[in-house]
Amino acid sequence: MTRVGHAARLAESRGRNHPLRNGRGLVVRWRMCSDIRVVIASIAAFVMLGGIFATIHGLLFNLPEVSRYGVAAVLAGATCTATMLIPWGARDES
Repeated sequence: MTRVGHAARLAESRGRNHPLRNGRGLVVRWRMCSDIRVVIASIAAFVMLGGIFATIHGLLFNLPEVSRYGVAAVLAGATCTATMLIPWGARDES
């Protein structure tokens, strides 16, 4: 089952006014569900907390490799958390 085929069947089951369909009945695009984005953002937040722990551990015990990986985990977690929580897409102007 392809993603487009699944989206078309989902939009077909939801009716003509579904946001994945335009007025002619065509599938416009696939959007990520907000629940999935929240789950990814919360996982990234825990990765960021682990990175903070690794950074502090590396600084206390003079382990520069651990400190570098901890800082990288903090940066990746913060970036992913912020990216997932930004409301993407067009808003309805009604």
